[in-house]
Amino acid sequence: PSVTPEQTLSHPLVDIVAVGEGDYTLLDIVEALGAHRSLCHVPGIMYKDGPTPVKTLPRAMLNVEELLPTPWKLVNVEKYVHRDMYLRDRARTLDIGQTSRGCPFDCSFCVHGDTLILTDEGALPISDIVDHRRGNVVWTSRGPRSIVQRFRHEYRGEMIKLSVSGHLPVIATPNHELLTTTKGGWVRADKLEKGDYICASVDQKIRDLQYIDVRDELSDIALTIYGEQVTGVQESHGLIRWKSGHGWAKRYLAMTPALMRLVGLYLAEGSVVFSKKSPNSGYLLWSYGKHELALQQETVSLIQSVFSITPTVSTKRTAVQIQFGHGIYTRLFEKLFGRGASKKRIPLEWLSLPDDLLEPLVTGYLDGDGCWYQDKRPSRQAGWMASTVSPSLALQMQLLACRLGIASGVSKSFRSTSLIEGRVIHRLPIYKWSFVGKWGRKDGSIQSFSVRSVGRILHDGPVYNLEVEGYPAYSVNGLEAHNCSSASIRERKWRAQSVERVIDDLSRAVKRFKLDGWWWRDDEFYIKRKRAHAIMEAIIAAGINGSFYTSGTRCDVFGKATEEEVHVMKRAGAYT
Repeated sequence: PSVTPEQTLSHPLVDIVAVGEGDYTLLDIVEALGAHRSLCHVPGIMYKDGPTPVKTLPRAMLNVEELLPTPWKLVNVEKYVHRDMYLRDRARTLDIGQTSRGCPFDCSFCVHGDTLILTDEGALPISDIVDHRRGNVVWTSRGPRSIVQRFRHEYRGEMIKLSVSGHLPVIATPNHELLTTTKGGWVRADKLEKGDYICASVDQKIRDLQYIDVRDELSDIALTIYGEQVTGVQESHGLIRWKSGHGWAKRYLAMTPALMRLVGLYLAEGSVVFSKKSPNSGYLLWSYGKHELALQQETVSLIQSVFSITPTVSTKRTAVQIQFGHGIYTRLFEKLFGRGASKKRIPLEWLSLPDDLLEPLVTGYLDGDGCWYQDKRPSRQAGWMASTVSPSLALQMQLLACRLGIASGVSKSFRSTSLIEGRVIHRLPIYKWSFVGKWGRKDGSIQSFSVRSVGRILHDGPVYNLEVEGYPAYSVNGLEAHNCSSASIRERKWRAQSVERVIDDLSRAVKRFKLDGWWWRDDEFYIKRKRAHAIMEAIIAAGINGSFYTSGTRCDVFGKATEEEVHVMKRAGAYT
């Protein structure tokens, strides 16, 4: 709950969450509820005030020396005394708690809330993924991976701003790691320097898809047809249609260069349209300038080839529109490629397709929305550029270009509102995807990009991270950043009981319950070697006979023990 209080509080059966140590927090909650006082004055909690979550001021950390001894008389201890699997020669072992609290490591492996993450819902700020529970799958250099946990915590301090060639800036806490090619793997953000190379999230493995199963893709879509709520489709002889609906469609669409070329043109110039009066009927539409005759003719031919449908072509005041009506195919394009210019995207699994399918997709998009540019700077470089209001499309096109051997860049700019034909237009940010030179395959893929500058900024607010399934990383602004685990975001500072307090509590427990073994649930027992050594010597001096285990110990910490310290541990009965 302390790690993800918002997520915990969102459960309908949870009303109050203790954030941090709960010893005195629980007492304060009980007293406030008993006296019918507001919870707003109880520090260290988050609670529901109607539908609104309220977070109170943080509670000060406790002095572990002032905590009362374990009240053994309140517990039937004999139920917990056992022969332990780790201390096999001991018949009466008991878990007697901790000798310290918190974590000595200043860990906060997180990124800024505006950082874009490629998900199954498109490119989303990581704050939306965590705070609003959006997206279930993220992109990594090993393909799509499910989100296991989402983390948010308050951070006050310095963050590292990395300007990386061809990428939006990455803002991360100093010890958040990114994957590099110049420094042999994972490197902390504050250890990166100008000229280092960070790996792009390019999947080197080819994942070949033979076809789109239209039925499976639309199985979770619910429609209202003739007043009836309908989910899924029905099939006959390889054709499908909505249940209780009209208009048959192919169940399987082959993944061919023709389909990929048509999708590329759709991402550039296409849209899906649904009638307000008849929301179940929709049509796919491509719009071109009147001068783009070749693209108009090609689009008609591609639609006939892919869907076996002849579209209609109509000339409007400023454009030529090519369209065909079909509810099944319209819903399919909406689901796979998004609806509306700002939400256009490519399915994550398509980022790993073979090159012969990726190339017609990318060139279709370029031919539809790209333009040849000449740099105004002295270098006078020339190349291709495409602008979009979809951050997903910009980042995904960049990754596909990397896969095909083209080093490209993405930049972001803002536009002011404008007046078009009497209407006020609130303009979205523009994402420009560009590369130098003409399009053409190169040998190998582009795997890393150089750090151009490293800056430091102050931050006071939430920072975020994710843990994904089966791989320690995910894509951050198109670059490979490290995963997270719950252990890496503990906020409590380490506080240890004195040697005298530890030995006093231990002696009473061993004597009272006739123990010959005990557990300390203390991952950081050996973090201060002098203190741990003093406890071992005190156990020997007090004549406490038994064996003990300390839950878990970091190898890099335990490995620093001297031969003399290990010898004393063994005499004291330590198993770690």
